[in-house]
Amino acid sequence: MTAHLKSINREVWKVTETMFEIANENAPTPVEEKKLQCNDIAVSALHEALDDKTFEQIKNIEIAHDAWEKLEETFEGTKGTKTAKAYIRQEKF
Repeated sequence: MTAHLKSINREVWKVTETMFEIANENAPTPVEEKKLQCNDIAVSALHEALDDKTFEQIKNIEIAHDAWEKLEETFEGTKGTKTAKAYIRQEKF
């Protein structure tokens, strides 16, 4: 999915990867407007790529970064889960 978002536009991936803020939502600057547009593209791409069950988990999230974090947590687990899995694998090895 990372490659797909990057292929759309590098800015689309940047707004997905990092959180951005808008100072005034009623009158965004041109730079902020570009970020909002890239966010909308990223959210749309994420929605199109997901199956129905996964889509239900993020359908109400409007910020691409937040949706991406939710998907990472769902599929990869939290930082604690990752650490525990790594420890278990190390012990088995």
